[in-house]
Amino acid sequence: MRTTRLVERAKVLLIQFKKLSEEEAYNFLRKQAMEKRVTIGAVASAIIDSHELLS
Repeated sequence: MRTTRLVERAKVLLIQFKKLSEEEAYNFLRKQAMEKRVTIGAVASAIIDSHELLS
């Protein structure tokens, strides 16, 4: 459940700041996770953490 919330929050950030559609945002998360060989939750968490750090 926590991963789902992280992914949803990261998608919102990607939609807002990268002007992606919801589907594009999810695909971006998936692609990054596959390329880095980490979970989609880890990618989502990194995006959220980066946003919070820069805010």
